[in-house]
Amino acid sequence: MTRVMPRSVHQAIFKYLPDSWGDFYDRESRVSYNMKVYIWNSDRLQGVNKKRLLNEVRNEIRQFRDRGGKVLGFGSLATDKINLEEYSILTPKCAENPQVPDIISNVSPLTFVCNKCHGVTTFNTSQEYLQYPKNRYCKKNDCGGELKQIGLVYACSCGWASPVYSGKCSNPAHGNKFIKFYSGDYKYTCSKDGKTFEMYKFCPECKQRLAPKNINSGDIFIPFNFTIIELLNNQEENFLIDNVDAPFIVVANWLNRISDDEYNKLVKSVMNDDDNSNYEELYQQYFNQLLSNGLPKEQAETIAKNMAASNDKNKQKLELVNNVKEKLTGDHLNYQYGSRKLAISLVEYRTIINSDVKLTIEQGIEQAMAQNNIFTKNEYLDIYAKYGFSRIEACGKIPLLNSVFGYTRRESDPKALPGGSLTLRALKEERVGTKNIYGVKLNTEGILFEMDRARVVKWLMDNEILDEDLAPDLEDEEELKLWFLNNIDLSGITTFSNIDRSTHLYTAHVYNLIHSVCHALIKESEEFSGLDKNSLGEYLFPNIPAFFIYCQNSQGTSLGSMFSLYTSVLDKWIARAKESVNKCVFDPICIDRDRACLGCLYINEISCKHFNKDLDRRNLIGYTDVLTDNRTYGYWED
Repeated sequence: MTRVMPRSVHQAIFKYLPDSWGDFYDRESRVSYNMKVYIWNSDRLQGVNKKRLLNEVRNEIRQFRDRGGKVLGFGSLATDKINLEEYSILTPKCAENPQVPDIISNVSPLTFVCNKCHGVTTFNTSQEYLQYPKNRYCKKNDCGGELKQIGLVYACSCGWASPVYSGKCSNPAHGNKFIKFYSGDYKYTCSKDGKTFEMYKFCPECKQRLAPKNINSGDIFIPFNFTIIELLNNQEENFLIDNVDAPFIVVANWLNRISDDEYNKLVKSVMNDDDNSNYEELYQQYFNQLLSNGLPKEQAETIAKNMAASNDKNKQKLELVNNVKEKLTGDHLNYQYGSRKLAISLVEYRTIINSDVKLTIEQGIEQAMAQNNIFTKNEYLDIYAKYGFSRIEACGKIPLLNSVFGYTRRESDPKALPGGSLTLRALKEERVGTKNIYGVKLNTEGILFEMDRARVVKWLMDNEILDEDLAPDLEDEEELKLWFLNNIDLSGITTFSNIDRSTHLYTAHVYNLIHSVCHALIKESEEFSGLDKNSLGEYLFPNIPAFFIYCQNSQGTSLGSMFSLYTSVLDKWIARAKESVNKCVFDPICIDRDRACLGCLYINEISCKHFNKDLDRRNLIGYTDVLTDNRTYGYWED
């Protein structure tokens, strides 16, 4: 019997992936039970840059292995050379056909306990259990009590998992006829002879001893996912991936050494293979022109050579690249991976600020005053100096791609399970021999916050993280930009673990600061945007530094919720965020020990790009350690 439960594609990619367990509510019978996702019924996701996406997955796999983890089932992604034909980028069909659902699942576990007699009943298949409504009631000795699923599973760090099954008495004559289960005991009891059986099991793949875990514990299935901003120009994406000079040309644009138009012409020129020297063509053109103007041949030759050399487009490009290279001194930028990651981040940021649908602060003020939401310009303009921002803009039609490529069980960070026992597994194949990566596209809107670079640097100096002698000139915008490019190592930021401060000191502190500010705003967004805070997401740019808070569902985007917030209550929203982080219901434990928790800065893991790592209220509000007298100066401290 088929049961159908509607879910959005965005929920599916986070909560209902193959080999995961989830909840199911049957509208017809009004019964909830746990189920295991068997497989997806998908289509190819069109219009994505497969090469870029697979490169991102490979980078994530490398980071996982570098931290001591194992990987399984990823094919050539786990090697140096990717075979593009080995992979499919898939998305749910959304066919809305109950006979052919997009996500196919089965009731699991199939072991139930009676709420009256505590007797255990096991069904052979999901179909058997669902076939008759009377299967929801205990048949042992005509008990008639309601059967409840035993919501326990075995999950191993190697990636293997299984639902619990009914235990058996060591007496063959008893078998499982008299087995009882009492919630919370994690053992079965034979009511005939009183023998008990611990619910431990050995993993059949790695032989670890496993205790059952609650199916809703959150670590039974941990999806590995990431979000990227799609670049609307495929040619530019390929330029960033394939061209070794791309990072330096992108940085030249970021430093305003070349305009957007000049940058776009360079990209087009390079990707069309017409970036070779045009010296001969220019020389002949200038030489003929000078001769026709009556100059002697010798003089015309000399002048034409100089003019051709100075206007040779290949020479101009080389000079630009070399000039920028001299400015990029960070160790992480000496490697192609680090410089390419930097370039992609800068181009993603440019995609947001160059959006066709955008409101600047001046336009926001105009609309806010027209709607009588504010009465003076300074109510919005004062936000910059008061809270340490240099740019705040509402941006729409931002193309995002949410992707998931694998999963772990029990833990997400290999360093949390020493000995290399944590395994990152690829998703189940829909077609034999083709590896799956699932993706969902979203054109969204949000609000971009760019931090005041000079103020962030000063905050680092105030807290003695950065020596004044090593700091950039706070009045020189190019120096400030270069400091962040050279000192913020994006490769040091891993999705599921805190940034290592011993090797990435500046990266850790800058990321922590902007991440904490971002979470403070998201936590207080519900009242002001009309959207559930779990429907918002974050995209961080620590090398700018900046962050983008965006709507994760199409409903909020179609309502224009973020634009409405921007033109009505922007000042009130930020003020509330600042006020809220001053206190936490779990203080003093939170501020003294944890620095962030569910009561103040933690948000739903679906919304957080970094899974609530690297957060600290002290960085916002300030703190003095009474034992050591160490002082932390807060970025928002009065």
